[in-house]
Amino acid sequence: MENDNERALNILIVEDDLVNSKLLQGMLCKTALFVDEVKSAASLGAALELLDENQFDVVLLDLNLPDSKGINTLITTNRKHPDVAIVVITGEYDDEIGLKAITSGAQEYLTKGLYDTYLLGKSISYALERRRAGEKIKNLAKFPSEDPNPVLRISKDYEILYANDSSWPILGAWKCKQGQYLSGAERKLIEKVFHSGKVFTFNLNCGDNIFSVTIVPVTECGYVNVYALDITELRLSKMNLKQAREQAEAKSLFISTVSHELQTPLACMKESVAIILDEIIGEINEQQRKTLDITQRNIDRLTRLIGGVLDFQKLGAGKTKFNMQENDINEVARDVYETMSPAASGVKLDFFLELDENLPKAVFDRDKIIQVLTNIVGNALKFTENGSVTIATTMEKNAVQISASDTGPGIKQEDIVKIFDEFEQVFDSNERKTGGAGLGLAIVRKIIEQHNGNIQVESEVGLGTKFIVSIPIQQKVNVGVD
Repeated sequence: MENDNERALNILIVEDDLVNSKLLQGMLCKTALFVDEVKSAASLGAALELLDENQFDVVLLDLNLPDSKGINTLITTNRKHPDVAIVVITGEYDDEIGLKAITSGAQEYLTKGLYDTYLLGKSISYALERRRAGEKIKNLAKFPSEDPNPVLRISKDYEILYANDSSWPILGAWKCKQGQYLSGAERKLIEKVFHSGKVFTFNLNCGDNIFSVTIVPVTECGYVNVYALDITELRLSKMNLKQAREQAEAKSLFISTVSHELQTPLACMKESVAIILDEIIGEINEQQRKTLDITQRNIDRLTRLIGGVLDFQKLGAGKTKFNMQENDINEVARDVYETMSPAASGVKLDFFLELDENLPKAVFDRDKIIQVLTNIVGNALKFTENGSVTIATTMEKNAVQISASDTGPGIKQEDIVKIFDEFEQVFDSNERKTGGAGLGLAIVRKIIEQHNGNIQVESEVGLGTKFIVSIPIQQKVNVGVD
């Protein structure tokens, strides 16, 4: 068997979300695979053009693209390029979607947010191996005795005509040997394949191992060929990630509960400090006032941090209500510009507003998009020491765009994929000017996702950063619940 860790692979990422695409590129560099070249496409049409012009080993395919939706994306790709291994990357955890993807031509599927670098690498290796197994099926007369994977041939009367040396786990599970006849459930399975005339794939538990078994009918010759692949490690990795997700949900619930419990005593502390500062219960000296001012600022900061945690938890659980109305994105830009102008003056930065006055209205939650832009502009003002910050609006295809650009320190390319992760802060300790939970941009991304929009980052170290938010003009949105 060819070792994918040693063979140079050409991989195509088909993903319209720039952040997800860059995240995949970063993860591919960290796998044990020998990746020669990675290209990306943001639509099915662009992907098919690249596939026509280049030789790719693997396609990492998002099913929902601007020009194609759902399983048809996979069917079209597989029909036009049947020789490339396809790993479908879905947006939701659903075994039925995974099964449908496999039966429609994919070699493997992954769920966004539920795979790590190791599992990505194993899934690609598994997809390549299944593709090679498919090529073996095209030449049914060949039975490599030294193949490390189980290969068997079974007659129409259920006799095991052939089984290579690697087939012992399958034979053990079926309690049968070469030259013997199948019985029970295995016999009914072979009968079903002969009757339907269709290829059938299923998972088989063989002691401590799990095999993906494919039965291929050769009806004109009166037998079926059986190919199996050990997927134990891959399945265990998925189970471990599922357990990790459950643990993360439990952790999320704990954090949310603790945050709620902290709100009441913090409110009491804030009120008590305010009473003392207002000298309602007696006069205080200047030193006492300075100390209490520091205390009040820290209470406010902790209150904001807790608020951020609770906002993030609600967004992650789908419990945030969105008031989707037709709005003017320029009004949002003006609102944030006016609100943030004093802060820009305070740090002596030029602050510009550049609006496209011909923009159509779009459907979005005005308060939530103001929250998004305020966060992005706030970061720009916080980390830019000299120069300017600019808010701008424009139109791009069927979406309105609002951006915030600065002349700050910039973000390293390898760090761009991290900045939207929760509790993640990519600035060096000497660059950080103020503390935070590292949830601001994580919340921003979730809000934009709920609008079916996307957020892009353009940055160059030493020159500055630009965040671009795109919001579809018309859309249907999951509005959540209170």
